[in-house]
Amino acid sequence: TQGAIMHILSVIVLGKRKELIQSFPSEMMHVDEFKIYPVRNFERMSALLEINMDIHQTLNQKYSQVSLEQFKEWALHPSNLFLACEYKGNFLGLFFTLRLKPEVFDKIMNFEMKKSDITLDDFASFDEMGCNYMLSFYALNQKCATMLFIRYYAHLIANQQNIAQIGLITTLDEVRKVVNNMNLDYYTSKIVENDVEIQTYKQTLPNVLASENVVKMILSKQTCREE
Repeated sequence: TQGAIMHILSVIVLGKRKELIQSFPSEMMHVDEFKIYPVRNFERMSALLEINMDIHQTLNQKYSQVSLEQFKEWALHPSNLFLACEYKGNFLGLFFTLRLKPEVFDKIMNFEMKKSDITLDDFASFDEMGCNYMLSFYALNQKCATMLFIRYYAHLIANQQNIAQIGLITTLDEVRKVVNNMNLDYYTSKIVENDVEIQTYKQTLPNVLASENVVKMILSKQTCREE
């Protein structure tokens, strides 16, 4: 059931630390009232991207900064997956990923290129092989976070023939917990200003989808008392 999938996925993705996932009450929220859809279809897209910009500037080092104009441009590109989560007209979370050409993805992972250097020419179309780069994530509660990740995994499964790898760059311990639970492997690191270490993580899509936790999520036949 969907409730069982949510329970298993929350274990896969969230782990024990949830700094990127706030504790806004969710007991009375029903999953069928959550709406997950592309940001380009969100009526308040500009306001949502401004919220993301505040989060982005707070959580990322100068090396990893991207401008608001870039976020807007990337959100409108058809190759990218910029998701918004809404509940009864209220914004609860976001999940942004880029679909990069493999050679661009490799440069990002090896610190040969910054995120801010990415242009529209670096995005892979849906009829060519690409790599999924996880850009931004934030949720006001665990239920919202789980629904966003369900939608993300659905996207990966639906497009698995044309996605080679998944990866991201981070300095945050809670993000490292997430990527470990997603079966992403540590790849390399770079020391930037103030002696901050930025790490890259990546994995092939088949290995992500074939991990024990994801298989349990997809094949679960558990029931859920809440839903």
